[in-house]
Amino acid sequence: MAFPEQDPLRRGARRFASLREIAVKNLALEPATKFAMGDRMVIELAFECHHEIPEGRFGVLFSNENGIILHDFASGYSGVIGFGVGPHRFRIVTAPIMAYPGCYRLGAWIQHSKGVPSDDYYSQGLRVDLVDDGKVGHRDANFSGIRCSNTEVY
Repeated sequence: MAFPEQDPLRRGARRFASLREIAVKNLALEPATKFAMGDRMVIELAFECHHEIPEGRFGVLFSNENGIILHDFASGYSGVIGFGVGPHRFRIVTAPIMAYPGCYRLGAWIQHSKGVPSDDYYSQGLRVDLVDDGKVGHRDANFSGIRCSNTEVY
């Protein structure tokens, strides 16, 4: 999915960098938007730096339907900091996703240095659906009927 240029959900000056596209795949690197609880996702993010940003950081957001961020895969926590001018592509392989069945969104952000507002931010991008196929929990567990109000994390 390419990030839309004009969208009320997208914010930031895009002075230093711009998000370009986000994709989600299964471990076989096939495009996918439906995963089972406990599956790993492969998230690919592309952005372009208009200037060198030696302290730059980016992240991929995993949010629920209400826009509440459940996880932020932030590059700085992995030591991926600083980017030169030009296009950049990253692949993130998640840990097993332990969220209840439902609809979730992947978004992204990029900032020129820690602690400043994101230069580009889009929280409600690509839709991902999680289903219960018996991979997690006891063999008699059934998560499909659960409607979460306080948490989505299993």
